Amino acid sequence: MTKTKTKILLTTLTVATLAIGCGAFVACGGGDPEDPAGKTYEITFNANGGSYAEGAESVKLTTDKDGRLAAAPTADPTRAEYSFATYNTTADGSGSDVTYGVSGYQFKSDATVYAQWVEAGLYTSDGKFVAELEESTPGDSAQKQYGAAGVELAPGQALQIKVKGETLTHNAGTLELWLDGGCHGVALDQSQATITVKPGNERAFDIYAKYYTDNTPCWSIYISDGLKDEVIPGGAYLVGSGWETANWQIGAENYIDPENGLTVTLNADAMFKITDCLDVAEGVENRGWAYNSPSFYKMAEGKEEGYLNLGSIGASDNGSVLAPGEYTITIEGTGENIKFVFTPAADLKPAELPDKFVKDGFYLAGSGFNGAGWDVKEGFYIDPENGLEVTFEKNAQFQVVSCKSATTGGANWNYGAASYYRMAEGAETGYIVLPSGGNGTVKTAGTYTFTIDNSGETPVFVITPAEGLEPDQTVEILHYYIKGSMHDSWNTPIADEYELKPVEGQDGVYQLTIDLAAGVEFGFRSCAEGADGNVIPEQINWFAGNLTLAEGVTEITKGNNLTTVGAGTYTFTLDPANKTLGVTFVAASTPDPEPEPTEPDTENPAE
Repeated sequence: MTKTKTKILLTTLTVATLAIGCGAFVACGGGDPEDPAGKTYEITFNANGGSYAEGAESVKLTTDKDGRLAAAPTADPTRAEYSFATYNTTADGSGSDVTYGVSGYQFKSDATVYAQWVEAGLYTSDGKFVAELEESTPGDSAQKQYGAAGVELAPGQALQIKVKGETLTHNAGTLELWLDGGCHGVALDQSQATITVKPGNERAFDIYAKYYTDNTPCWSIYISDGLKDEVIPGGAYLVGSGWETANWQIGAENYIDPENGLTVTLNADAMFKITDCLDVAEGVENRGWAYNSPSFYKMAEGKEEGYLNLGSIGASDNGSVLAPGEYTITIEGTGENIKFVFTPAADLKPAELPDKFVKDGFYLAGSGFNGAGWDVKEGFYIDPENGLEVTFEKNAQFQVVSCKSATTGGANWNYGAASYYRMAEGAETGYIVLPSGGNGTVKTAGTYTFTIDNSGETPVFVITPAEGLEPDQTVEILHYYIKGSMHDSWNTPIADEYELKPVEGQDGVYQLTIDLAAGVEFGFRSCAEGADGNVIPEQINWFAGNLTLAEGVTEITKGNNLTTVGAGTYTFTLDPANKTLGVTFVAASTPDPEPEPTEPDTENPAE
């Protein structure tokens, strides 16, 4: 159902005007003398394939004496797999949409109007239909895509998207807003799932929603208004949701000025982190995500507790708010030593929170054991007297961290070296590969107890397998792939063309030669091979941030992901056991310039 809205200018005529233009006994405008003024009409609202309460196919309302309705029926009809849009004077929607109030649609007789249905639509937060979003073919791994172009949105208007009768919400999956090309005309409230047009002139937006499924549902809403923000390559930007100028894309209004900083008022449900801005071509992702670690963030001195949770910031998590209010973000240091300092307003009081954690206590962090996470979490405290019992899955990853805050947690990642870990006597081999500059890996699934040996200058975490647990003798076969922005989507399934193959004569070393453009971000995935010989894509480990580059490698840069410097042919040589990567590079050839055009022979022109 596609409609064109036309704005009509109504002119008010005075009584004097009517007296001049009309005789005493003549009705102006050709009115029907058989329709006496002041008559009301009965309007039947037909559900048109849907139904009202208790399965009714229609409801009735009566107009006022001017032939107009004050409002629509109290409850909208429902229809499986459709979203209600509006009422129209014809069943197929080709007539006039019914409007309400003193300037609403004017009926001249008893009539029937019909519910109109769409599969997906854009609505105001109070349920008013704005535009239909038509289904189109997704350009990547999305399962569904709906969109509309040139949608007129009024400033301050809060909007939601409905698909098949259901409002897209953050709770129903992961609802994300993507603003194309630096668009900054709208804001998304993740908690309420509302899109709000920011103050300014009315603009026509192109909007479309995509549905992804990869264990967790994810709706991504893309909006473009054609406006561009001037951004500064290398600059730092606050991105997220839950403040007036919030945006998950880089925008000029969220730039952290090195001299003056950035002041924002964070709501209670705000989520945030800081990203660097890459100097890349137009239309290419320009967030570098170089600051995906709590080590880059800190609270102002004396304000460490009760204001913000900065300890959870990482590649898959964000900062959160304990005390809503105004904060100023300033920058200290440069490069790897840069710090973003959050200073609350002078009158802002910290939240009074109970202590959930043991400050400076040791916690087990990781994945592959029930309820685990890559941060300090309740239930994973290693008690100095009784230790911690935990049940690992095969290939579980872990590391012991110390707790930054008794109220908010947050991890200090100071215990990645092998010297901090020891297997119990008799269990040295076959059970767990201990951390060595990174995480430990569980080779034998089962129950283990972590205890702390404080007899030396530094703590040692002793890992003891449960009685009767025998080491797994299975030889695990792994396949290695690169994964990144050279795909249309990071969710694209692994493909043979991106697999590193074993190098003949070099046991445990893998290699891939591939052409890549400049600015490609990528990492390495290791995928286990099942008993039937098929790769199990769910069993995935990443090698990127904790990967060591071989000496002299300058062809790629290393951050949270690896990034290519120039376009050309790359050969990657991976040693997974030591997590080292060697790189050789041949730059892409530059095409020969076009030959200069020759002047035509004008002395002997052809006849």
